[in-house]
Amino acid sequence: TGWTKSSQALGTTTAAGGNTAGTVTGYNGYYTGDVNDANTAGYWPVPANGSTYFAQCNDDYAGDFCCEERLITPSLDFSGQDSIMLIFDVFHDKNYGSGDGIIEVSTDSGSTWTQLLTLTPDAAIWQTVFLSLDTYSDSSNVQICFYWNDGGDCTLGGDNWGTGLAIDNVTVAKILT
Repeated sequence: TGWTKSSQALGTTTAAGGNTAGTVTGYNGYYTGDVNDANTAGYWPVPANGSTYFAQCNDDYAGDFCCEERLITPSLDFSGQDSIMLIFDVFHDKNYGSGDGIIEVSTDSGSTWTQLLTLTPDAAIWQTVFLSLDTYSDSSNVQICFYWNDGGDCTLGGDNWGTGLAIDNVTVAKILT
C-alpha cells in the first residue's frame, strides 16, 4: 500500500516491439505480473522464484519505451532507528542492450535521488540483495526507488530495445545484533 511509480513511457509505437505504450497494452511503468507476463513476446524468460506475482518493468511489453522507470516505496520513518536493511529479490539480466538496475534513496519526497547500488546482472537466476540503510538512521522521510531504463537516452528518438527489471519480496527491517 502506498507505493508509487514514475514512467517516461511516451505512448509511441516503435518498430522493434510493435506495441503502443500507454494505449494498446495499457502500459504505465512498473506493473504486477507473473513469469508468463514477463515473457509475453518471448524475449524475457524470467525464471520462477516461488511467487505468483512480482513487480516488473518490461521493455518489450512497453513497446521498447522504458526510460527512467521508478518503483517507489511510501515514505518510511527511521526516527530513532539504526541497523536498518533493505532486503529484496531481483531478476536483472541486462540483455539486448538494457540499462542498469539501480537502487536510489530520497529524503526530500523524491525531489532528488541518491544512488546507493547498481545491481549486478545475472541472466540465469533471481538474486537476493541485502543493502544497509544505516546512512539514513534517524531520517523521518526516506523513500526507496527501484530504477531501470532500457539503455536509451530518454528522448523521443533515443529509446532502446532491452528486457526489464523484476522486483519481489521487498522488506525493510531492523537487523538484530
